[in-house]
Amino acid sequence: MHTDSLETLITNEKYQQKFGAHSQVPPIDERMTYNGLISRQLTRKTCRHFKPDPIDNATIELMVAGSQCSPTSGMLQTYSVLALTTKEEKDKLFAHDWNRGIIGGVDSHNLRVYYECPVFLIWIADLHRTEVLLTEALDNELHDTNCIDFLSSAEINLKSVIDTAIVAQSFCMIAESYGYGTMYCGAIRQINPRHFQEQYGMPHYCVPLFGMALGIPDTINGAGAITKPRMPTANILHFGSYNPITGKADLGGYNEWHSDGIKQGAYKSGDHLTFVQRLVERFHISPAKTLIGDFFKKMGFEFK
Repeated sequence: MHTDSLETLITNEKYQQKFGAHSQVPPIDERMTYNGLISRQLTRKTCRHFKPDPIDNATIELMVAGSQCSPTSGMLQTYSVLALTTKEEKDKLFAHDWNRGIIGGVDSHNLRVYYECPVFLIWIADLHRTEVLLTEALDNELHDTNCIDFLSSAEINLKSVIDTAIVAQSFCMIAESYGYGTMYCGAIRQINPRHFQEQYGMPHYCVPLFGMALGIPDTINGAGAITKPRMPTANILHFGSYNPITGKADLGGYNEWHSDGIKQGAYKSGDHLTFVQRLVERFHISPAKTLIGDFFKKMGFEFK
């Protein structure tokens, strides 16, 4: 059995890559000794360069099966995932040129990654199955037609979005534990859902939330990838009561360190922003982003 202490597994060097040069690994109970997951997470890097090696469908299915064992509210399992594994399937996403600008607008590398990765997954908040089964049940077990209307409620809509995010992140961690690389692509939800209906047969009550590139990392072309810094855990973790932030001074040196850390291996020219500057950049309003609320409503997610 592994007998190294967790402090050995999680070196201060690894910890400092995420949380700053003066941070130290918190004292850890020995009962956590045998868990190497935290150590791997501290050095995790988003993969933006992939080898062309294909991933067989059985492997994808097994990793999805593992992710399905994640917690799901009320056992409803209101999520699906669409796997695109061929160029023809991927080309359908750009049947309209508008979509190309959306995917490449925030980060031009997204388009390259999209075609370079052997598998691109689209994670879907899926209430379609639920709607079909409830409608069928109206003839038998179900006698309250309000149950169908509740599909458009904020409670059920949020459950579906949350459950989809949970299962996708579980998939991500499973895939990376087997040596695969992943990259999330949130711009997927800025594409009109009618496009998914037309090109991929996606029914009503299905909302594509985000994409995920999957494949074997190309460590030669991706040698510049970095472990991106995170803000101090003290800003995230609140014991007993919430401790509001008063300004960027409460981030310690993280605001400027964010810029220095990204600069070491920036994948986008000029992406050397402080954390506050990144917030300002990412909250810039674009036409595609303002349409997302309407897209949800078109597919039945009205958050009533």
